[in-house]
Amino acid sequence: MPETYFGPFDYFDKTGCKFLFIFNDVEPDLLEEERDLGWGWSLRRLDWEELERFGFYHHFQDWQRYSLGSTSRLPHALPRYEGNYDVTQLLPVEEWRLAMAYAEEEVGIGPGSLSQALAISDLQLLIGARSTGCENPTNGAHWPQFGGFGIRNRITPVYGQGNLNSAVPFPYEAFENRNLGSKADLNNARQVIEWRRRTLPDHVLEGVFHFLNLDRLQDYEPLKHLGYFSIIDAFLTHPPAEGDRFDSITRQLKKNIKLLEYFMKDVDIKLPFDDFGETGTDKVISKLYAYRSAIAHGGDVATALQKMDDLRPGKTKTNMCWMHDFLRTFTRRILQIAIWKPDLFLVLK
Repeated sequence: MPETYFGPFDYFDKTGCKFLFIFNDVEPDLLEEERDLGWGWSLRRLDWEELERFGFYHHFQDWQRYSLGSTSRLPHALPRYEGNYDVTQLLPVEEWRLAMAYAEEEVGIGPGSLSQALAISDLQLLIGARSTGCENPTNGAHWPQFGGFGIRNRITPVYGQGNLNSAVPFPYEAFENRNLGSKADLNNARQVIEWRRRTLPDHVLEGVFHFLNLDRLQDYEPLKHLGYFSIIDAFLTHPPAEGDRFDSITRQLKKNIKLLEYFMKDVDIKLPFDDFGETGTDKVISKLYAYRSAIAHGGDVATALQKMDDLRPGKTKTNMCWMHDFLRTFTRRILQIAIWKPDLFLVLK
């Protein structure tokens, strides 16, 4: 085993069993079999008996109480809304997509760093609770401290297709564009985990922590979108020179994104501009930052969003959650490159 890297947020011992519960949903094909994540870690399905043995059941209870304000039976009694009535659509236990990352020996990357890598990778896995110990597991992080409560899932790990009740105020159609981690995303995740083993400079770690903290906000909130813009700006722009109109934020972005895409070819990572078909990147950036300006300066957000949406070929809906998904992917890919080549962004700025 190569030298073990543990960063400042890796709380577990370097040896012994480690279990990290995945909070958000995944595509079923990801859990068809155990998956090797590299450096001593694996990903597999978590069944109900293990959920109780590791103490995660109590975290389920806390999750419902803190996120929806309810103390009804857990976790399989959350109300779902279809039409004009509440329904519960519990899937058979064998179809639950509860997942965990685990290790049974010394690992080459600590749990904290692994959690960061999984979150910014294309798998988009969020760690909601931790446990350690093979025979007598003990609890780690407590769910009410976990920042993923605002994450919107198309379908939950336990329920069939359905919509949350009015406690989460966004329409059903907002769920449709949510991309869930799948088998096709494993190679990207393994690569990001490999890169995250390195000791990262402060400016990259700050970007990663900022990204994770944004999940305390709901996906449809413009303030969360503005948070993604702030990360993009921090990596790709500098304060414009006074009186130099050629040094604007938008101009810097257009130039630096072209340079960034050139380097990204080496690692098979792309910024998500394919959503806009044949529309040029410069035009997309102009409309995108008009949307940013509308949020930041109290402008007409709805009109700016519509103009952005008009650039998408074959669009079916206009909603804040589509914009969230685009900005989240954009930001994740920037962070992936940042942990691969941290010094690149110092040059671009």
